[in-house]
Amino acid sequence: MDELMHRTEVDGVPTFWCESGHPTLTARLVFRQGTADGTLATSGWLHALEHLALEAVDGGSGTLSLNGSVGLLETGFDSHGPSEEVADHLARLTSWMADPVLDRWGVERGVLHAEERARGASPAAHALTWRYGALGPGLAGWPAAGIGAAEPEDLRDLAARVLTRQNAALVLDGPPPAGLRLHLPDGDLLPLPVAVPCEQTLPAGYVEPRGLVLSGEVDREGPLWLAHTILARRLTQRLRGDHGASYSPWSDYQPVDATRAVVLAGADVSPSRLPRLAEDALAVVAGLGPGGDAHALSAELDAAVAAFLQASEDPRSLPGLCAGQATRHLQGREPEGVGSLRRRARSLTAEDVTAAAESLRASLLLGVPGETAWNHATLPILQMPRVTVDGAEGRAVVRLRHADWPADPARLEVRPSGVRVVSGDQAAEALLADLAGCLTHPDGLRTLVREDGYTLVLEPTAWVGGERLPALLDPLVPPGLLLPQPSREVLPEARRTEAHLRWGRWVGRWAGQRTSTTAGRWATRAVVLALVAWLALGPVGGWVADHPGRVVGPVLALLGAAAVAAWLDRRSAAGPPRRRG
Repeated sequence: MDELMHRTEVDGVPTFWCESGHPTLTARLVFRQGTADGTLATSGWLHALEHLALEAVDGGSGTLSLNGSVGLLETGFDSHGPSEEVADHLARLTSWMADPVLDRWGVERGVLHAEERARGASPAAHALTWRYGALGPGLAGWPAAGIGAAEPEDLRDLAARVLTRQNAALVLDGPPPAGLRLHLPDGDLLPLPVAVPCEQTLPAGYVEPRGLVLSGEVDREGPLWLAHTILARRLTQRLRGDHGASYSPWSDYQPVDATRAVVLAGADVSPSRLPRLAEDALAVVAGLGPGGDAHALSAELDAAVAAFLQASEDPRSLPGLCAGQATRHLQGREPEGVGSLRRRARSLTAEDVTAAAESLRASLLLGVPGETAWNHATLPILQMPRVTVDGAEGRAVVRLRHADWPADPARLEVRPSGVRVVSGDQAAEALLADLAGCLTHPDGLRTLVREDGYTLVLEPTAWVGGERLPALLDPLVPPGLLLPQPSREVLPEARRTEAHLRWGRWVGRWAGQRTSTTAGRWATRAVVLALVAWLALGPVGGWVADHPGRVVGPVLALLGAAAVAAWLDRRSAAGPPRRRG
């Protein structure tokens, strides 16, 4: 390749190595398959194989460090220690891959669920889910959804397809040790998937409770592979330097297929800055475009290029550059030596960055906490689309009323084509034909995940007869899409609002709907007067006169509940935007 990076083969596996001069050896065995290659039903399976493999061959040596990782497009196994121990580990690891032993799967499944509870998906992973839904790169936001459905034979089939010599590359920070063996079976180099964004209008925003995240889809060969660091630099200056409102802004560049990449940047943010956060983020993105300060951008690009050139000359960076060459090989791209990388970096111009920033701006997704002020005219909020209910779409399999009916008029409809939650003439819908999966919990909770990433969460305690949901819904879900989940640590209380409050809120809503116009107010007054006259003069008037306490108390309670319900409805009318999932 060049004088700094070398290529050879070990048992048919392309091996990329550099001379770091370290007394120990670092190795990375990488395979061309990642999160973006799977489905929601298989989400987490590669992670499971990684855990099982390392657990099976961990010899407990205090001088050998092991780790594994699953990225969007590749899965890697890392080891570091004395050269002979690394060589022995790789031999045992690849022997296991050729004939996986999965007797620990029941235990390791629990470990993976525990890891998911402890870590969850990152804000960057959420950004990918908002862009790609529950498909391809968007599965980064669902890291363990399919773990409960995986059986040993499923994992064995996955290993036979992915963990092969033709689908592998080895990276070393020193020459291959004498006698190094890789016992991988034969297979095929797996092609890259194609990343397909959801159909939605961009730029747009969404709620990200853990801080600021901005992202955009760009040309993979464009300048932002290096210049994305300018975004982190500008966020640092604006949020930390100018306002003291952030500790550690960041940026990242994630290839998602053969031609496209996603640029991400973000920051932790102090609550005091949240009202202006969207404005800050949009200003940072706009500053890279044609209307920005070209002189400042040129200086920032020069600094980014200088930092890259310095790092590329540091021997400690060579293993990372070798890993990049292994990735290029597995993705069917031409190898690129250190000299070529440096020339490509030096050729970047501020005009290149400005042109690439237009793609970033046009495809921008901005995630900020719910307390952030929004300008809906310039940045619409992504929310689950609703369908209009016209009453002429056939009979539902079953309809369930909300537990707080009539205060909450929503109803759940289970149909042959899917499930709806209907309120008025609008419905949130999950069609079975567009379903990525159905997450099932032992207590009856069902979460329908659409391919676009939006979800319909069906809590049994929220519906009258909700305990029937599993029996009604599960037989309709396509085979392979019922995805068992672990038991919830905390179950919601099965508590229904008292009847007089439910009916009071219904009266409050009914009256509120009819007092929005002058005619409506007079009509409501007429109804109330008629009711009073009926109570006083009608057939029950005598009984009311004899038993006033039995009437006045309930009537006052009903009117009081109606007033409280109307006040609560007004307070909740302008809540924060809802987030996908």
